Parts: sequence; structure tokens; C-alpha cells
Amino acid sequence: MSMKAKLIIVARSLSPGEKKNILSELENDSSRTNLGVLDSPESNFDPFQTVQLSLEEAEKSEINRRIFSEVLSFGEIKNGDVPITDSLMYQSMSLWHYQKMRVYFFVRNASYEIESVRKIMQQYTSIDLYTENAAWEFFPYDTGKLRLFLRKKKNKEKRNYGDFLKYSVFFAVRVLSGLFQVRKLKKTKHLLIDHSLKQTVLDIHTLQKKQANYYMEYLFAAMNKDFIILDDREIPKLRGKSKFFSLSFHNFRTEYRTFFGELVLLRGLLSAQVRKEATQILHNLQREYQKIEALPLSPVQRFIFNYFRSLHPTNSFFVLKYLSYRRFFQRYPHLKTISSVDENGPRIKSVLDAARQNKIKTLGIQHGSIHPLHPSYMFTPSDRKRKIVPDITLVWGAYWKRLLIEKGNYPEDSIKITGQIRTDIIPRLLSAYTNDPELNPENKRIIMFASQFQRDEKLRRQAALDCFESVRDMEDALLLVKLHPSEKNEKEYYHHLAGEVSCSNYKVLYDYELYKLISISDVVITSFSTVGAEAVYFHKPLVIHDPLRQDLQGYHRQGVAFQATNAGELRQLIRDILAGERRPDARRYEAFINEYAYRIDGDVVKRVLEAIRVGPYCPIRHYAHT
Repeated sequence: MSMKAKLIIVARSLSPGEKKNILSELENDSSRTNLGVLDSPESNFDPFQTVQLSLEEAEKSEINRRIFSEVLSFGEIKNGDVPITDSLMYQSMSLWHYQKMRVYFFVRNASYEIESVRKIMQQYTSIDLYTENAAWEFFPYDTGKLRLFLRKKKNKEKRNYGDFLKYSVFFAVRVLSGLFQVRKLKKTKHLLIDHSLKQTVLDIHTLQKKQANYYMEYLFAAMNKDFIILDDREIPKLRGKSKFFSLSFHNFRTEYRTFFGELVLLRGLLSAQVRKEATQILHNLQREYQKIEALPLSPVQRFIFNYFRSLHPTNSFFVLKYLSYRRFFQRYPHLKTISSVDENGPRIKSVLDAARQNKIKTLGIQHGSIHPLHPSYMFTPSDRKRKIVPDITLVWGAYWKRLLIEKGNYPEDSIKITGQIRTDIIPRLLSAYTNDPELNPENKRIIMFASQFQRDEKLRRQAALDCFESVRDMEDALLLVKLHPSEKNEKEYYHHLAGEVSCSNYKVLYDYELYKLISISDVVITSFSTVGAEAVYFHKPLVIHDPLRQDLQGYHRQGVAFQATNAGELRQLIRDILAGERRPDARRYEAFINEYAYRIDGDVVKRVLEAIRVGPYCPIRHYAHT
């Protein structure tokens, strides 16, 4: 490869003309020209061999940390006399924090490409790069050596009128329903936001399957008349080839006391005062953009800002949503608290910020694992003073509390340990299930792989391929791929990967209830999912697929998981576990549960309800382990 004079790198889809030109150049000078493919759907360049260009895992890890640090500190750059974060704030609404997570992942992934190209530039006299990575516009490079064929992504696609019509009907029906539901708010003190996709869970009383909120169902089931659920549905993508928007009955059915949020948005949109204030905020925001644009930013800082600025249309929506809910909460001054999972995501944070502006106590409820590179939970010391995070955050155990205080810069008195709501059903399940004859009629040993929709497509793909390859020759084993909630339409993706390695002893599951699946599994495999901790709660053998050796959740470091970096290691671990040659350390499992889940005692909901019912600004009672 180093003997070639020229390298053509394909990092995006090509037009027919571009592909024709590349093939023509290769045919005319194949002895001096090499072809590389970098994260591109274009791979068929027969008969010419293509080389997959990539970074070492350690190099990716370094980029992750460097870009995370850049994004975290960007908000503290002075914009005139105030930091950028403050210049982009309005009342309790911080637009920088609404977009911080999206900015991080976009800039990080763009940096992967830049570093991959820089890494091999010295090996060639010239490089042609076909890319849609706009980051190259902000970073210096040798224009005499590197020639860009940059095509920007299309920002606008044609409106999907079919889904637009369906959503219009959906919105109208829920607005009308909200008009009848609004009377329930008169005696309500506490709001619980329901915004998650419905998944299969087990009823806390009957153990029967039902479609419900995976994280909050057992809390909803324990509500009394002081509580009501604020049902917040995400507006679907209505342009291009969007996912089919369903008008199914469950979108309008309410099992518990519920209020549909569409009425709040419509009333805000119809309010002349809200529209006027939103226009003024957005006008001021554009003015701040111009000030930031004039700052002496580094290339990576300028790229961060450029991408943030490109998200202005979604910022406009969040401004409207904030103002609409602020107006709504002003009408119900008797409301005391509002609680939700994913509390730092913009869709929910805009609602919580509006509530806080009206002196309503805000609570976040941990719903997944948190790590030091999680942009939704890591903040600066100045952010702590700004009170960016909810008034109270309910976490699973002492470890999460320390992490949020020491790394995330959360105020110490804002964290309360309650345990994980989902675990309240475990005491009942531990003795209820050993096998599911319908799922596993031959009573094979069950290997469960909990998939994840990882931002890094290569890691996502490799995790699945290694799992399929590791079990394909085990006739007495059945691999069950439990899809992540965001992978509802990804079954064919995993079937295709299984076919690549000729694996047939597997099933791909989406609706099967996770806890029941763990209870009948012999081995649980994941990358860094919360499912790993949940496997420990059931005292199941756990293996993490970790090619970067990052051990993001600390499962391996704390002795509750075996670590595999490739298919060979994974295969050997599974065989050893099934043969009884490797067993979990019971004492470390118990220590892990104490540290990360507080207690598996069936009383988590009781502790959560007590935390919510404490007055808006009363001292918080602490439990053991705090």
C-alpha cells in the first residue's frame, strides 16, 4: 500500500458519474492508484480490491475523550462578558445544553474520518477524498496533497404527505381528548411524564405481558389521585422516507389518569403572546450567533459552533415548547412536582425547565447506565451554579451518586438513592420461570445477547457478528438476540449479519419481556448496556463484548463480568460457563448490587413516591448508602 502514488478514499455514496470516473482512473493507472473505503455504503468496485481504512480502537478512545472535553468546555468560552452557555440561555432554558449531546456525537464521528485520513496521508503523494463531512471546511490540510470532493447532505426532503395526514389526525384526536382530561388537573399535585416507546413488560400483580412504559410502569401502577401522567409524544419525521406513523388504538388508550400534552402545544401555538415572545427570543439568538461567529475560535470549536447553529430549527421548536408549557404551568399553581426519565434530553428538559420557572420541583429518574463520557449527565462547575440539572435526581445506588457529584458536577444535596424501579418485580420472577417451552421447545442452553444501537456502527456490527460466530457450532445452545427499544425495525439487520457467518441457531426478539428473558438465560452478553447490571440482579453469568477494553460500566473491573474482545474469546467463555468451569463470584455480585442498585427488595416504588411527595424545597431524607 505504501508503494502507491495515489489513494482514492470513498467515504460516502457516489453519483453514477463519480463512480464511473473512479473506475476509469483505476483501469488506466491501477499500478499507481489504490482505493480505500471508509464507512461508506459503496463497496462494489469489482474487479478492483478495496481497502477498509479505520482507526485503532485506542485511537478512537483518545478521540472520544478529546472531543468530549472540547464539547464540555465550549459552553464556558466567553462571548463578550459572559460564557456562551449564558448568552444562549433564556430564563431557565439553556439551548446549549439542549443540543450538547447531538453536537458531541456529530463532531466525534466527523473527527474519526479526519484522523483516519491524516493517519495515512504521509504514505501517498496525493489523495482524493469523496466525503460529505463538512468538518474539513474548518480544519487545515495540505490542499496540494489532499483533494476533496465534498457533497453536503441534503437538509430538506420532500414532505411525506401520508404520514403528515396521519399525524394531523393523531394530533387532533389527542387535543380533543385533552380538553376532557384537563379537568383532572384541578386536584393534581404531581406530574409524571410518559414519553417512552411502549414495550412488553410484565404486570406487577399478574406477571402477564402488557405493552407499557418500560421504565415507569410500576410507578404508574402505584399512583393515587394526587398524580397524573403527562403523555408527551415525539413528533415524527414527516419528510422523506420516514417510519410509518401508526394510528393504532394504543395511541389514544389510557390505563391510568393521563393528560395528553398536544393540547398544551396547540394552546401555545395559538397564543399571540407566546408567538411574539418566541420571535423575540429567536431574533436575539441570531444576534448571539453573530457574536460567537466573530470569536477567535479554534478549528474544532468553530466546527462545534457551526453544527450547533445548524440545529436552529429544532431550537425554535424547543423555545415554543418551553413557552407553551410555561404558560400551561402558570394556570396550575397548585402543582408541586414533575418527574421524568431522560430528564436532560431537550424534549423533556424544555418541559421541566418551564416547570422550574413556575416554582415546581423537578425530578429526574435514572433510567440507564451513566458513564464519564455521557454528554447528558456531565456538566461543568459553572453549570452547577446555573442549576442546569433537575432539583432532585433519583439514582439507583451509591456509585451513581458519587459519579454525578464527582464527575458530573451535580450538587450533592440534589441526589437521592432509591434503587431501580424495574427491579421491584425480580423477587417474584426469581422463582417463577426456568424455561419457556414456546420459545425454547428443545430446552437448549440459552445465550442472550442484549443488542444496542451504538453510535459507532462498526462496534455495533462487530458485537453482533462475534456473538453469531461464537455460537454457530454449539448445537445444544440457542442464541436469543434481544433488540434494544430503538431497534424495533432492525430484525433484518441482524438476520443479515447471522447469514454472513452462517449462524442458524438463533432467534431475534423485540417484544419478549427482558426480565423474563434474563430469568431463563444461562449466559447474558452485552457491550455496555444496563442489561449487564440487570443480569447481575438475577445472579446470571455476564460477558461483556469490549474490543476497546474500555469497560465503560466497570462490570469486568468489579468482577461481575467476563470480558471478550473478539469472537474467539467469546466462544471460549461461553463454553466454559456452560460447562461449569467459570462461575460468577456470589460475594462480588452482592457487593455490586449494594453499590449499583441499593436493594432488590420490591420496595423501590415506595421510596420513589416518598421522594416525590417531599415538599418542593424541603430537606431530602437520605437512606442508607447515601
